[in-house]
This record gives sequence, C-alpha cells and structure tokens, in this order.
Amino acid sequence: MLKSELLPVHRTNFESIDLVRLENYIKDILRNPDIPQTTETWISRLLGLGFLTKQADNIYCTIAGLILFGKSLRSYLKQTGLRNYRNPVIMEVLRDYGYVDFRGMGIRTKVVPLMKKFNDSKPLFEATKDYLKTTFYR
Repeated sequence: MLKSELLPVHRTNFESIDLVRLENYIKDILRNPDIPQTTETWISRLLGLGFLTKQADNIYCTIAGLILFGKSLRSYLKQTGLRNYRNPVIMEVLRDYGYVDFRGMGIRTKVVPLMKKFNDSKPLFEATKDYLKTTFYR
C-alpha cells in the first residue's frame, strides 16, 4: 500500500529540513541522545524515519518530513491537507509531542466536553472530500 505522506516533494532536499526542530524532536521528545553529527548520518537517519526519500540519485523530503520539519512549507506544498488516517508517520510524531492521543480521541472526548463546560457551545464541523474545517466558538 502506497502511503502518500512518504511521497517525495520535488524541488526539496536535505537542506529543506529544519535541523534545529528535528534535533529537538529526537533529543527532547524521543529522548534519544544519539544525534547525527554529519550530513551523511543525518540523511541516513531521516531516510530511516521516512522524512527523506531517495529517487534515482536524488534525495527529497517526503510530504511527512516537510510538513513536520520543513522550512518554507507553503512554498513547496501550496495546499496541504492532513488526514490522520492516511498519515501514520505524521500522527506518530504528533503523538510523540503529546498533541494527540489516538486517532479520533481528541475532539470527541476532550474538546467538545470542555467547550460545553466553559462556554456551553459545540464546535461546527464542515467536511469536504479535501479537508475538515472545525470552527470553535467563544
């Protein structure tokens, strides 16, 4: 099965990745002290994590790598939509950061009850085939 988040983003390369944010993720979030020291070891690690991909003799950022750790994201991906059930690499990183628990758990079990408690309102969900827009009222 082809995972769209692992597809290459042309016109990108290793230099398109923000290594400061990536180092923070590896060292502070994953608590892995083994930080690559050279460009070659960084590329090897990022290929293994699915943040870079190789086609022919070229190294490109993957969609996941660019969305999570890319510089100038909008210049490469004009219209970026995140679909958690189709982007497991992105979801794993968001879970590592503590932004999500499990797929489908946050809105229904956390956000909606808290909104009802604090301002007696519910969010408005507008779904299309391309995105889900959520409006939160005060």
